[in-house]
Amino acid sequence: MSNKFDLLSIGAWAIYDHLYKLSIYPQNGDTVTLDMPIEALERVYYGDCSANIAAVAAKLGVSSALAMVVGEDFSSSGYKKHLSGLGVDISAVEVRVGQRSGHNYLYFDSNGDGFCISHQGVAAVQSSWVIPENQIRQATYVVINEKFSEYTLASAHLAKQSGANVVLNGMVASAGNLAIEFIQLADILFIAESELSNLLTILNLSSPVQLVQKYLKVVFATQGKKGSLVYTPNAVIPVAPVLVEDVVDTTGAGDGFAAGTLAALIKGFSPSEAAQIGATVSSFVIQAWGCQTNLPTWDEMMQRLNKYKEQDR
Repeated sequence: MSNKFDLLSIGAWAIYDHLYKLSIYPQNGDTVTLDMPIEALERVYYGDCSANIAAVAAKLGVSSALAMVVGEDFSSSGYKKHLSGLGVDISAVEVRVGQRSGHNYLYFDSNGDGFCISHQGVAAVQSSWVIPENQIRQATYVVINEKFSEYTLASAHLAKQSGANVVLNGMVASAGNLAIEFIQLADILFIAESELSNLLTILNLSSPVQLVQKYLKVVFATQGKKGSLVYTPNAVIPVAPVLVEDVVDTTGAGDGFAAGTLAALIKGFSPSEAAQIGATVSSFVIQAWGCQTNLPTWDEMMQRLNKYKEQDR
């Protein structure tokens, strides 16, 4: 019998994004101006890695579910309605009455350099959360996102026991002493190249190839404008980015890449083909403010990918 969900995305950080595009990246003591419409200063965008993954995958036609704990503003802000409208199953989203969800304040320049200041809200206290056992047992892929905590670790253990493909997305090194346990449970890792070195240090490994050969089936390392690298036990495959001229906001590009790649893997594509599809999805995300504002359908993504392939010949 097939599972109810192709993909379950689990974990929580802060679910709302405030975006500030800097005219230049500041040095200590600098005062810099913002390079954005003043109307955008008051906008609050839907975010969080787990929700981004579920939203993108659902838009691409993958049966997706989301598991996290949020404050009661999840409904009043319209986020609940937004995700439901995309087709995301939110039966495992626990709403804590009287609590508030967290907010991210992201500052970045036109080169994509930046930093994030977060208040996690209710997500800061995850040790008391009960993992969504039913949804985990019904998922083919279980994507573990930040926060890498006892809650997400317990979810990864159950996913492994249930025979799901366990996927890690994000800064696994932030788990500290738990990082090795997360890696031992995982099949697939999505991570920024800049964060990969920290993880290798914690694991006492000298290269991503060792990481794959010892623990994982495949690692997808994103490189920003340079594209990505796909590490398998037998090869290191570079994947070019899908470049677009009208880049507005790179927030959520990594999640778009991960979700697009997973959707392609679910549909039977090879890791390198899937990464190219992930790059194409990411190219849509960066053309609008916010992580979930400009998500493509599968057909829209394929149309752009085919055009890109024709231009590259």
